[in-house]
Amino acid sequence: MGFSFIVVTNQSGIARGIYNIDNYHHLNNWMINEFKKRGIDILDTFFCPHGPDDGCKCRKPKPGMLISAMEKHSIDRDNSWMIGDKEVDITAARESGIYKTILVRSGHDIDETLTKASFVINSIEDIKEIIY
Repeated sequence: MGFSFIVVTNQSGIARGIYNIDNYHHLNNWMINEFKKRGIDILDTFFCPHGPDDGCKCRKPKPGMLISAMEKHSIDRDNSWMIGDKEVDITAARESGIYKTILVRSGHDIDETLTKASFVINSIEDIKEIIY
């Protein structure tokens, strides 16, 4: 469909000492290769290694990582989608000027009366019903 995929992820486990940046990069490279095996190219990944109380500008729900991605790749906000599994993803998208958003339940309980997402779906497989 002509979309590029960028992963934007909070990784507070680094700040909490659960794993380190090398561990994150190892897993991230594995993920990218798994997608590639299935014909999906990930253009880029952005991660925040900070904890929730660190006060950084990159950790979602703040829009820092999304803004960095938009600047680096000249992304058209009006034709972009944010797909996430938490409300912080939707908030970060909206604060960065991306208003087409999909919240995936992925086993989470979501109060649809409170979400700012454009769509709420049960599984990432349901995206094809929305974006075509």
